[in-house]
Amino acid sequence: MDHDLKTRLLAMIALFEGSSGGRINVWDEQYLSLGTLHYAVGQGPGARFLMRVYELDPVGTLSCLGAPFVQAIKGGPASIRAYCKANVWKTENRWNKAFAALSRLPAYQQADAELAEPYLQGAVALARRYGLTSERGLAFALDRCVQQGTAVRGAVDQAYARVKGQDEVSVMAALAEAYAHTANPKYLDTVRKRSLTVAKGCSRLSGYPGDVDLERDFGLRLDRPWEGVAPGVPRVFLVDGGGKTVEWDGDESGVYGGQPLTRAWFAQMALVYPPGTQTQVGGVSLERFADGAIRLNKFPQK
Repeated sequence: MDHDLKTRLLAMIALFEGSSGGRINVWDEQYLSLGTLHYAVGQGPGARFLMRVYELDPVGTLSCLGAPFVQAIKGGPASIRAYCKANVWKTENRWNKAFAALSRLPAYQQADAELAEPYLQGAVALARRYGLTSERGLAFALDRCVQQGTAVRGAVDQAYARVKGQDEVSVMAALAEAYAHTANPKYLDTVRKRSLTVAKGCSRLSGYPGDVDLERDFGLRLDRPWEGVAPGVPRVFLVDGGGKTVEWDGDESGVYGGQPLTRAWFAQMALVYPPGTQTQVGGVSLERFADGAIRLNKFPQK
């Protein structure tokens, strides 16, 4: 996954998590939470985050936070916790400008991406598990990992089994409903709305969290695969009305058995169905050969 895609994914998560623009939380007993995923100083990750930013850019950190704070950072996690408890915790808006400035440093953005890496890797695994090949699909996977964890959920697997092979938006919508029903009932509606916003690519239907469009706001597209998702599009063959097998010419304007023929869809099928598979996908039968090629047949076998 390239740096640009990571940056755009984390920008989307920051919107949902309320951490955009370096926004911090100083109200709970973690003393200070910062970064895209609100790394908490009280629990340790927030202190490591600050230490990493300082390691990458000591001058920039000093300029944004001042000498006393930097001295605490140099003292390690215990020193940072003590300083934040005494000087940052419950100080309302006093530190907002300082951390907004800190968030604009490349060092901050690098440290943020480094600490988010376990979630990003979890998202890659989840996207592969559910055949999500687009940037929006990876965004959906990351959002579920952040809000609900990276553990595999049986109910979600069952929902996927019912829609496996359908278009990616339909798959994500089904997964969103399943994830919502595995959440604490108190938060079911919020989880559903948030996950459907990503699945559908915008908040027009869900209304969460306001006016959001993933392609417009973050450049996260449904028609663009995330890097390394699949080894290209396999060779594709179609059975015509006379029973003859012909190779697909790559024309993405065509429809076969009700299925639009696109490279993105074939890449998804190649990811979902291993060689040796014979199955029904919508109105067509799909066969995957040992060399990776795919054959579609919309005509009933006699």
